[in-house]
Amino acid sequence: MHQTGGYGNKTSDYFPVLDQIDAVVAANGIMIGPNWAHLVDNYDNRMVHMTIKGHVEMSEMAVWAIQATEAGQDWNLLVPATVARSGNIITIPVSVRGDETLTTEVGKYSSYGGDPVNLGLEVLGGGSITSATVSGGNIVLQVSGTVTAVRHAMQRNGIDTRTQLDSNGYGYVAHRSIIRTTLTRTRTVGGLELVLKRFIPSFEVTIT
Repeated sequence: MHQTGGYGNKTSDYFPVLDQIDAVVAANGIMIGPNWAHLVDNYDNRMVHMTIKGHVEMSEMAVWAIQATEAGQDWNLLVPATVARSGNIITIPVSVRGDETLTTEVGKYSSYGGDPVNLGLEVLGGGSITSATVSGGNIVLQVSGTVTAVRHAMQRNGIDTRTQLDSNGYGYVAHRSIIRTTLTRTRTVGGLELVLKRFIPSFEVTIT
């Protein structure tokens, strides 16, 4: 399953991304990756369809995911439903493989309205994030105030992303993150030079 990218300009919650994670876990399936990590073509002024290159990238990601799974390697990048807060620190483990760690791709959205604050993470419950980093297979947040949950790449964004396009009319939707793993794969398909990357899907974690 590909995780839905959400609307280009969404001002309310978009929960199907969480339902898709639940479905993959329940069916012991494969979450190939999030659509929001790929460029969208605004030809219809709706910002909902990936570019041809994006579709090819996601197809190649599917092939990679199937090959890895058939070889007995882990693929899904999942987080626990609940994590405990220790003082002002929240540590969220991600199920990375043994041959990868977490990293960030700073500048991914530099031409499209800018990278999201706090790596694409948000907190619920009235608190705030004072720092956000990755370390090994963990997302590490320093927070203040009451925090009941952490969301990743589920932004409720009032900015019209249709105005944040390049010269080809391409852009990214409101759901954004710069957190991915260090594991990549290069492919040449139909003259397209591709670098496949494993971005962490959208998620929500309850904090205790």
